[in-house]
Amino acid sequence: MRVVETDWWMLDIPDEWEAEQDEETIVIGDEDGVGALELTTLTRESSDVDFSDMDALAGQIVPVDVPGQPAQLGGMAGRYFQYMEDGDAVREWLLSDGEILLLVTYSCDAENAGLDDASVDDILSTLERRAAV
Repeated sequence: MRVVETDWWMLDIPDEWEAEQDEETIVIGDEDGVGALELTTLTRESSDVDFSDMDALAGQIVPVDVPGQPAQLGGMAGRYFQYMEDGDAVREWLLSDGEILLLVTYSCDAENAGLDDASVDDILSTLERRAAV
């Protein structure tokens, strides 16, 4: 296992998965290229997003008719969504602890839906919130 770290959180990824970082997002994918797990962190200082209303925020990101479920990961709480969009199977988590908002998205082609779910769940189970720097 390897560790992926930001100033705000960290998680473990299996050796066969790779992580790349761009401006705001970390993209994690496995060697088979089936899908991608993307993690985007917004902070109160760098964003005008209201973290307190997860349903309103979800309405801006998730298709309107998709019901959300309560979710908790890494000491953060929020909403979880699962849906199909433009031929992709999408799993989406909106999580916050009041200080940061973490948007986690796993997507893959519809024909591969569910293939990496157990691996993604295992990766996300290692998510730990770090103290602010």
